[in-house]
Amino acid sequence: MAVEPPKKEDLRRIANENHFELSDSEADSIGAMLAPIIGFLDRIDQTPIEPSPSVRRYRDRDAGHRPTREEDPLNAVVRKTGIPATDTLSKDVNGLRLGILREGFTHLGAQEDVNAAVRKAASQLQRLGAKVEEVSLPEHREAWQFLWPIALEGMATLARGNLQGRHHAGRYDAGLADFFGVARLKQPVTQAITVKLVLSAGEYLHERYHGRLYAKAQNLRSGLRAKYDAILERFDALVMPSTPMKSHRREERSPYAMLTNTAPFDVTGHPGLSLPCGMSDGLPIGLMLIGRHFDDATLLRLGYAYEQSIDWRKI
Repeated sequence: MAVEPPKKEDLRRIANENHFELSDSEADSIGAMLAPIIGFLDRIDQTPIEPSPSVRRYRDRDAGHRPTREEDPLNAVVRKTGIPATDTLSKDVNGLRLGILREGFTHLGAQEDVNAAVRKAASQLQRLGAKVEEVSLPEHREAWQFLWPIALEGMATLARGNLQGRHHAGRYDAGLADFFGVARLKQPVTQAITVKLVLSAGEYLHERYHGRLYAKAQNLRSGLRAKYDAILERFDALVMPSTPMKSHRREERSPYAMLTNTAPFDVTGHPGLSLPCGMSDGLPIGLMLIGRHFDDATLLRLGYAYEQSIDWRKI
């Protein structure tokens, strides 16, 4: 069965059942936001789930020398490397390998002044001794859309639990749960359209597809992660714009147009660092560096060297 966009009456019903209001124009806006990703969701649903041999190779290769990790006592999900990241700030970046990710510069709505500023920042790092090379990963163009089946349904479920989740071994915030639960019921009209999108569309996907899209997208994360891992075996960090365009007025485009480079790494968990690298039309431009898992220190080392070498406000 092909994935179908929600009907307006479905969204309005779900909103009513979840104690918030959704106007006709808001329902239309949510439908418009979802329309471009329906095809991607359908491909997710049609994809057979198979173990990823590349993931197994990466796991086996790295099994003998993983970074030492220590659990955060308040959050069983968070790990520490045991290496203070600031210890690397004094090191130069000579010899570090940077891959300029071609697809990160070609998203819909990408602006030339943004691309030019980021490439100029990469050239500055090259002058400081880093080795810079262009690299391609075609899957990056659509990777951001993995966030939709995961975040929409996942966040809707999280909201039902007042942001606490269930059955994890870390600390629960009872005060936040109480505040969020009360506020959500008291402020149904004033919630942002993005919040209403998550709650209504997430509930719709769960109700109609019974968690199937969420489960399949989660299972595909390991394959996506392995593709970036393979490139990061050749490079110490990837370079791309933090956002393909400068800040825009809310009514000019979807609020999610800004996420095309950042969202893939929300899915894969690779560490990222955004640095201001220029101004255009009075608005800042961001350079994003993506590194290997548990190698935040290299990103901070690159970012610190860049910031010490140039005043981005005067570029």
